[in-house]
Amino acid sequence: MSKTLRKAIIALVILAVGVGGYFTAKYFIDKNKADDTEDADTNSTVTLAEYNPDNVVKIEGKSNEEFELVRGTSGTWVCKKPEDVTATNSAVNNIVTLLNKMTGQVVYPKGEYKGDLGQFGLEKPAELKLTFADGTTKTFFTGKQSPTGTGYYLMTDDSDAIYLVASVYMRKLILERTDLIAGNLVEFADTAKISEISIEKDGGKVVDFKADFSTNTDGASKEWYLVYPINCKANPSEVSGLIDTSESLSVYDTVEGEGADLSKYGLDVPKLKVTFKDNKGTQSYELGKKDGNYYYCTINGGTSVFRVSSEYITFIDNSALSYAYAYPFFENYTGLTSIDIEIFGDVNEKHKMTFQFGKSADGKDIEVLTLDGQASKETDKDGKEIYNYDYEFKGITTYCYALQVDNVEEEQQYEKGELLCRITYTRRDGSKAVVECFERDEGTMYLYLDGQYFGGSCDKWRVFSEEDHQGIVGTIKAYKKLLNDGQ
Repeated sequence: MSKTLRKAIIALVILAVGVGGYFTAKYFIDKNKADDTEDADTNSTVTLAEYNPDNVVKIEGKSNEEFELVRGTSGTWVCKKPEDVTATNSAVNNIVTLLNKMTGQVVYPKGEYKGDLGQFGLEKPAELKLTFADGTTKTFFTGKQSPTGTGYYLMTDDSDAIYLVASVYMRKLILERTDLIAGNLVEFADTAKISEISIEKDGGKVVDFKADFSTNTDGASKEWYLVYPINCKANPSEVSGLIDTSESLSVYDTVEGEGADLSKYGLDVPKLKVTFKDNKGTQSYELGKKDGNYYYCTINGGTSVFRVSSEYITFIDNSALSYAYAYPFFENYTGLTSIDIEIFGDVNEKHKMTFQFGKSADGKDIEVLTLDGQASKETDKDGKEIYNYDYEFKGITTYCYALQVDNVEEEQQYEKGELLCRITYTRRDGSKAVVECFERDEGTMYLYLDGQYFGGSCDKWRVFSEEDHQGIVGTIKAYKKLLNDGQ
């Protein structure tokens, strides 16, 4: 359920108890129900329209003025009313796509409300009528915004039930001229339903994301993963920022209508193309040359050219690494029992870190951390601390995790060389993860996770630097010196 609809439910509860001053308690008494009796259908979510958008052949609207749009045999939309408006296919298709599978919250079930529709703005509502290829129709009547601003009241031509629909639908239900030209570059009824994102630059693929809904079926806190050019978790803040910014981008003006010569605007091979897929289909926008503070753009691969402000488009030069958590292993140390570190070549060292967790006699959490059998802290017989290097110990863990892709390489350019480093993480459930580094060239290594190539190279200093707190070797060396000097 989207945030908007959750807010709508709250709004209805507020209305039901007469709070807000917009509707009086008398309205709810007029329903001829006891205050403590809830109708099973009230507040439920229903689908108000479900159809194939390609089957819509005519749109008629009535709000501040009348609109009539007809789809020709070639699929192109023609605006009959007003005659001075030239509609674009992308804008009109956005209307029929967004309204498909539109849901609403039931305020009054069918046959329940007998009062004044004017209280909901439904006595003289805005109208939108869809006509389908088989001659059937569907009409929506849109009224006022709810007192809390969470949605709009709506009725349909086949029922006298009253619904509350999310505000995102209002822009398509109550038509304005600008809605027929272009509005936002992409529009989603619920961003939680976005399942795939793809980014291309100058005709080449940059990155593909996929959402994992396995543990969060509502999509509200789903995990995002890169599936190209490397397989790893995505940085959620970067993905959210891309979605939020894209959703807020709106057309500044129309440069040229359908059939424009895209090469004039750098849109024959766009500088950037962003594609989204959700439960309703696929949407995209394409950015071309820059024109002052604007980019030329197209929508859904169309041939109408618009301009969009460049102010918030900060991701145009982002690489795959900008969106990635490019670590073969990155899990909290509290989920581990040990880390085995093997460094080969001239260093030829092996180290073992262990993690034990428990409770003290007084119920406090305790942890025992050791490197090669030596604890990171020690107390005397009275419990007074002799030394405590937990922070520095955890720094070693941090540098183990810091083995990451520094340069994406979809396919290995070089034959992998000798094994330089192996780190084995053992979890508390007994499972293991093995990260290996194989020589690539003089300064870099290929990364492998559990025997599989991880999609890029890592700088050798991340293992072999002997600088204090730079690289695994240096961090262990500094820690052991501190530990020995401190005793």
